[in-house]
Amino acid sequence: MLKMIGVLLLLMSIAYAKEINIVQVGKTFTKGISDKTASKILDDPDLEDRYKVDSITIKQGDVLNFANRDEGSHNVRAISGDEEIFDVKLQRPGMKNDKKITLSNKGEFEVKCRIHPKMKMKVKVE
Repeated sequence: MLKMIGVLLLLMSIAYAKEINIVQVGKTFTKGISDKTASKILDDPDLEDRYKVDSITIKQGDVLNFANRDEGSHNVRAISGDEEIFDVKLQRPGMKNDKKITLSNKGEFEVKCRIHPKMKMKVKVE
């Protein structure tokens, strides 16, 4: 019975899940910017600090859409201690290479680019 209630709660949270766009541009993670704004960041590095995201808090079942709008490739992965949460592998620039990750477990972890080690952010899933 408790297991069934847990499954129902998870399904309900997924039904109300949000998709959060995490745009990779200028060797940083940004949240919810348009492709037009991303191209402006490439031309004006001062904008990078304005849109940079160091941490986000999301709900269980939400989807992170990793969109690479930088000029080079990225390899985004998430880790918690020694545990790998996800790895989007090599992601070239462009809309056809966007990667969606559904986060169904609560917790906190760090998202990093394997290619650009200073490119990172914290994610908390409630």
